[in-house]
Amino acid sequence: YSPALDIAIENALNYGRGGKGCVVVFASGHEGVDQVNYPGISHSGVINVSAIRNNGQLYMSSNYGTGLDVVAPGDAIESTIWGGGTDTFSETSAAAPHVAGVAALMLAANPNLYRTEVADIINYTAQSLPNNSNNQFGYGLVDAYRAVLWAKAIVKPAVSGPATAAPGTNVTFSVNNPLPVTLPAGSVLTYEWRKNTTSVSGSGSSIHIPVSGSSA
Repeated sequence: YSPALDIAIENALNYGRGGKGCVVVFASGHEGVDQVNYPGISHSGVINVSAIRNNGQLYMSSNYGTGLDVVAPGDAIESTIWGGGTDTFSETSAAAPHVAGVAALMLAANPNLYRTEVADIINYTAQSLPNNSNNQFGYGLVDAYRAVLWAKAIVKPAVSGPATAAPGTNVTFSVNNPLPVTLPAGSVLTYEWRKNTTSVSGSGSSIHIPVSGSSA
């Protein structure tokens, strides 16, 4: 346990990328127990990754269960090594970089995504795997292609509403136009409303916000 590490993680999650939040990915650990390791287990905003073998089974030493989000390949993954050349390595430390790479591809496709949106897309587009007892695989196997498609589909449409309002009144903001994209099959269209960087209640195409204080 490290208080300094916890503070660094929370600052990255909450304030990184100009308030959109950094995407933080951790390996679940390799003790073969039904809970991911610290520090991933201590921060709900991070993405925890376990490893599967080439046969689709969980890598036997991989942690799973509580806190696990997704799995990725972790069996004899080739990588560069210190001093030059390449070699293979395995387990969750080999799996987590796959998910970090998918997150990077998503942000390259759509830099406006909040880190919560990146995490949700990675989880919801993962391929479900059979025999997922005790949350061995979390949401499933990370799917880079589907994740990037969804990242491209999430845009910030134009919004109309007053620039100022008197205290004690309600103001209404509305989406001016439909999304200029074709969503993947099975998609559900939702809206998230924020005042500055804080989420406010409402999920439809219009929202009513009460005004308080001296100005708004």
